[in-house]
Amino acid sequence: MNMIEFKNVTKVYEDSTIALKNVNIVIKKGEFVFLVGPSGSGKSTLIKLLIREIPVTTGSIFVAGRNICNLKASRIPQLRRNIGYVFQDFKLLPNKTIFENIAFALEVIGKPAYAIKVQVPQVLKLVGLANKINSYPHQLSAGEQQRISIARAFVNRPPILLADEPTGNLDPATSDGIMKLLSRINLIGTTVAMASHDKSIVNSMRRRVIELEEGEIIRDQKRGVYGS
Repeated sequence: MNMIEFKNVTKVYEDSTIALKNVNIVIKKGEFVFLVGPSGSGKSTLIKLLIREIPVTTGSIFVAGRNICNLKASRIPQLRRNIGYVFQDFKLLPNKTIFENIAFALEVIGKPAYAIKVQVPQVLKLVGLANKINSYPHQLSAGEQQRISIARAFVNRPPILLADEPTGNLDPATSDGIMKLLSRINLIGTTVAMASHDKSIVNSMRRRVIELEEGEIIRDQKRGVYGS
């Protein structure tokens, strides 16, 4: 099953910047794919298009077989419930506990309190931070905060997890732990697409690599590497 498909996708911003040019990508259910390339190559634009944060200029984007370019605005929240999103800068709510941060992701989609009480501890156990449930973000290391960010993105068990430079602010040892966690989530069956410019991480994982340059795909390689 194709989980993500880009068909002849071009994105031109209002200032006439061409971010993507005639991009074609097929990502199967359960794949782990790296999106690589220098800053400005189109990686983040590709991810923003997938969650309908920005509209496509031309072409079509399919998620689980559905053309999301035609979605009414009222249906976009439903799309995003099926796509977890991990940021580089964590975006945790500083005045809420870890439990409350993760619970918030479930509250906004209408999950009942009893379900939240079950799901939050489960996902914290998955990311190895069950003992931090009552802590606040400032009491956690950067690596722990990113684990919480991943827990929040994954708590609703979305079929797709997008990660935009999730190790960008982390040291190598901490980054390694984050990658092992994302691999574990992928093994559960979740499709993972991760934008990264970290050659060492990409090359150590040996997963599929889609390389972008000036908005175009210049390489799509299974078990690929990034750079020399």
